[in-house]
Amino acid sequence: MRLTLAAALFALLPAGGTAADAVPAETPAESAAVGRFEWAGTPESLLIGSSFTLRGLIEFPEEHELQGLDREGLDTGAFELLGTEIGEREFQDGLERRPVTVVVAAFALGNQTLPPLRWALRAPQAAAPAVTSPAVTVTVTPPAPGLRDTGDIRDIKGPYSPRLWPWVLALLAAL
Repeated sequence: MRLTLAAALFALLPAGGTAADAVPAETPAESAAVGRFEWAGTPESLLIGSSFTLRGLIEFPEEHELQGLDREGLDTGAFELLGTEIGEREFQDGLERRPVTVVVAAFALGNQTLPPLRWALRAPQAAAPAVTSPAVTVTVTPPAPGLRDTGDIRDIKGPYSPRLWPWVLALLAAL
């Protein structure tokens, strides 16, 4: 059994190489990263359930084309993406710059992190490059209690029903 496993490993190695030589230096995710992304400003805190807008700027080589947000396998955790919008193209120094707007709502209290978002690009070569936005951390707070919100448990009253005795008296008076 061990001899068969060793022979299989030896057959997988390139001629005259070692196991370290058989592993590529870059993974496909690392080699696919092209350009850069930065958020213009992020909120520090917000109310739970309320939406907030993130504005960012994507820079990538002008021979690439921005496809949009890659939602495949996207797990936003305690956040929900409500919408994305990609702005007009600007070209400068061989780079294309596109403003991006992302509308997000948070649904968990405390410090929450919106994971990095992957923006897909179309390139002339076969590999599908991408630009990844940095993660955003915000503090999600509950709404402030109102003046009448004491937190006490109150009796639940049933629906109001009109009294019947005035109708009965009116009916007797009519007879």
